[in-house]
Amino acid sequence: MNDLTALSRNTQSYLETYNNIVSRMASRLETAPTDRSVSGSFLRHTLPMQEAAGEMCRNLLRYTTSLDLQRLADDVLTRQAHALEALRRAEHACRSALNTPQTARQYAARSSAVLSELLRAMESVPAQNSIDLNFIDELIPHQETSLGLTRLALRSPLSPALLPIANSLLRSHSLTLRRLREIRLTLR
Repeated sequence: MNDLTALSRNTQSYLETYNNIVSRMASRLETAPTDRSVSGSFLRHTLPMQEAAGEMCRNLLRYTTSLDLQRLADDVLTRQAHALEALRRAEHACRSALNTPQTARQYAARSSAVLSELLRAMESVPAQNSIDLNFIDELIPHQETSLGLTRLALRSPLSPALLPIANSLLRSHSLTLRRLREIRLTLR
């Protein structure tokens, strides 16, 4: 992040909260174990990412006056709440759906690379004196990574309980990305 002292107090406060959100998410992702269950590993990665997306939206809603971003954040929060509920309901089935050791190792290696890139991208978003632009530029890599991680998991045999949730996440992240990019064009 840039020197926060050159930014408005509201932007500084917004960015401090954002940095705390990313730090908590990073800590949870770095300690999330992978095992022989791609479904379980995906779930342990997706939960903190979904929670972080919700926190990012609530942080934005404290500051933004953009009706488009307010609607987007409200929609993300609604979809995120449904996704979290569904993921938690599927947790037991996901943990018991075992994959071959080779499949599990491949997923673990690829997901680790994807998540490392996410954290690097989210920690290096240049700060601007526009909370709306900061939010968009922060949430885009988050949603792109969520989409990539979901696609990666779908390449492996998954728990039947997780398949509809993963497909719903694909649709949700794709929609959010499209809307973020559309709104970003109007803010230039």
